[in-house]
Amino acid sequence: MVLKFAARRGVFAVVLCVMVGLGACGGSSGGGGGDVVTTDTTVATDTAVTQDTAVTQDTAVTQDTAVTQDTAVTQDTAVTQDTVTQDTAVAQDTATCAPQCDGKTCGDDGCGGDCGTCDAGQACVSDACVQGLSCTDVIGCMQSSCDAADQTCLGDCLSQGTPSAQTTFLTLNDCAGTHSCQDSECVSTNCGAEVNACGSDCAPQCIGKVCGGDGCGGTCGTCEGELICNAGACAVAEPTPTTCDDAHGAVGCCANGNVYWFEGGALQGGSCPNNGCGWDASNSYYACSFTGADPSGANPIDCFGTNPAPDTCPACSCEGKTCGDDGCGGSCGTCDGDTFCGTISQCVATGTLQCKVKDGCTAADPCTCASCVTDGACDVDDDCVCPDCAAESFCIAASNCNGDGVCDMFNEGCQCADCAQLPLCAN
Repeated sequence: MVLKFAARRGVFAVVLCVMVGLGACGGSSGGGGGDVVTTDTTVATDTAVTQDTAVTQDTAVTQDTAVTQDTAVTQDTAVTQDTVTQDTAVAQDTATCAPQCDGKTCGDDGCGGDCGTCDAGQACVSDACVQGLSCTDVIGCMQSSCDAADQTCLGDCLSQGTPSAQTTFLTLNDCAGTHSCQDSECVSTNCGAEVNACGSDCAPQCIGKVCGGDGCGGTCGTCEGELICNAGACAVAEPTPTTCDDAHGAVGCCANGNVYWFEGGALQGGSCPNNGCGWDASNSYYACSFTGADPSGANPIDCFGTNPAPDTCPACSCEGKTCGDDGCGGSCGTCDGDTFCGTISQCVATGTLQCKVKDGCTAADPCTCASCVTDGACDVDDDCVCPDCAAESFCIAASNCNGDGVCDMFNEGCQCADCAQLPLCAN
């Protein structure tokens, strides 16, 4: 439904002057409420018009000389114009009126009805649904495009607002007129709630989208089944990267509307379904809240394929490993049955003592290669399971015993259950 606002255009200048300080408001003869009235009240009270049976009964209104000879009518210009307009409408028999909606998605059908309604966040402009303006955007349109006295321009800006924006603006406008406001201080004092309502009005951005965020905290829709929302459209989910090369190293890439990259020795991922994923030119990598690919073409937006930044990925290797990570997010294998992948990437029997050990420890001796310098002092050369550290306050602190079944020799001492079975602790 198109909001009818023509009769209220006379006070647009009030709120526009207040909002932008154009100084074109001029003087006021009475309250703002009086300025709102732009129609001639004689139309409603002129008994000569309402009682003239020649007008109401004669279907050929344009030929009725009684109308042109009626002194009350000819003297009242507003009534003469209104009578012609109203009688013309009478001449069109609404019972036989054929709606004219070809090529229209909204707007007047020529018979007093509408050709359709627009979705939330849209406005009907030139018989088509377009992205609507918020209340503050309506005022911005008036500021940038219109003079305070140009009521047609002001009305055009208002018509571009969503129904919510139009209503909110007119409420603010009416408040300013009611209080005869001529400056922003008056509006702030008397219409604070209306100003806040205009400022918080938001026009949902859903044109061309069937899912995802609408920019106002709501949603444009959801996807069914296993479909995912990607850039406002429901689509079949793409594979997601599992290795550094898949994610194009530190430069990253986009998949399913999300960003993936490799950093800190691990694959990273960020969910950005409402904001999109694209090239961040200032930082030269892919990130949320951006759109489009690297314009140079050197870094493809899609994951997989040839890694354009191989130097940002660690060397991948499964040498000496039967399970665990290959160093790039890939797998060196899995363990079957009653075995699990130990801390040195070997499959070991369930219940086997496992140690978090320093580099250099071997599969054959994973829990006896603690760093110990037996000199009677517990220092940085010694682990907590070394004899020199048996009484060291940190090593014997119960708070360091995490009880996860794995001996962290750098933090847990022999009194911890996780390390109690170590040969060093048994000695």
